[in-house]
Amino acid sequence: MMKISADTTKKSSIMLDCNKETEIGKISRLATNFNHPIRVIRKSAGHFCINPEKFLLLEIEGAWYRVMGKHRTTTWKEDGSIGKVEFQLDILESKITDADLQNKQVIEVPKAPQGALLTYEGTYTRNGIPVMWEEGGGYTNKGYAILIANDEYRTKKPVYIKRSGHRASAKQALIAIRPGHIICEDFRYREKHRTRISRILTIEKLNDENCKVIAEEINSFEAESWKCVPAKKLVKMAEAAWDKSETYHNRQPVWIREE
Repeated sequence: MMKISADTTKKSSIMLDCNKETEIGKISRLATNFNHPIRVIRKSAGHFCINPEKFLLLEIEGAWYRVMGKHRTTTWKEDGSIGKVEFQLDILESKITDADLQNKQVIEVPKAPQGALLTYEGTYTRNGIPVMWEEGGGYTNKGYAILIANDEYRTKKPVYIKRSGHRASAKQALIAIRPGHIICEDFRYREKHRTRISRILTIEKLNDENCKVIAEEINSFEAESWKCVPAKKLVKMAEAAWDKSETYHNRQPVWIREE
């Protein structure tokens, strides 16, 4: 019914791309037992890691189907490791009731990005962790700020805090990032703020030191109003960015967790 491929070094899980339509339609939801959870791959919408040897329930065009993966072919690399593993997902039955969905982990397939795509500069620590700078501050008439939070708009413990050198309205703290994290970017002219809130989609490695961070805009503030009704945690984060871009020659990070 449906064939998928994955580049993997593990036999226990494969990548399921829900962006591709099956022979009977597009997948809208997935369900499985809690003891064998589905892992969402945040780097791009609609990708999941699943166990091919376990039963899986898929909702396709409004109907639920029970499927199971069957191993098809394996391509080996020159060094003897596993390269591409191909699986066939076969439908076993389609009469799924509400009782069959009880005590199951049900996941909506994330929609493709709807907001504008924004690009930021990132870097890597010596241990290979992708990071971005919290930075910014105010001048006489203008100001600028970038804050980074986790996927719930909460502060994160910085990897590094800059305590010497040029810090005034500049780079002040390195924050570890991953897909799903939030970026709050504020631009100020006099008393007017223009703020963009975005969620990181992918982190593309450029070299051993630098990376490109691609994020989707999920909300914005301009002309004294929000594009969408913001969560309370988001408002607090935005207010911190506004304070930062209004603080003349700000030298301190403001959206970090200190322990």
